[in-house]
Amino acid sequence: MQGNSLAQVKEELVSNIENGKSNPTLAAIARLARALRVSIREEN
Repeated sequence: MQGNSLAQVKEELVSNIENGKSNPTLAAIARLARALRVSIREEN
């Protein structure tokens, strides 16, 4: 993932999230969303 340095999230964590090996914190999700220029919304 090219934007992970902008999100200040380690590449290993991103890989673990993608592969279902880690549950990201809300803060990590927010940093990734900002780096990807997407919004976070709750789904019911």
